Amino acid sequence: MSQSRLRAFYIGLSTPEAEPPRRAEPVRRQSGAASLSASTSSKPIALASTEAAAALNVLLKHHKQLQDDITRAATF
Repeated sequence: MSQSRLRAFYIGLSTPEAEPPRRAEPVRRQSGAASLSASTSSKPIALASTEAAAALNVLLKHHKQLQDDITRAATF
């Protein structure tokens, strides 16, 4: 998800090129260590965590900017 799409989502705008949510691939049953390594190295999970981290960064930047704006407004 691009930064502009994240910003648009954050401020409540809809984007015409927004992609529908992706479905996770079904988990195949395995036993032992193979099961653990297959579930922890899954690409959809890594992609989702990367997108979540990007979204969190955008939210933190907006939060900081809002705090600064409120502080400036309160000092006048």
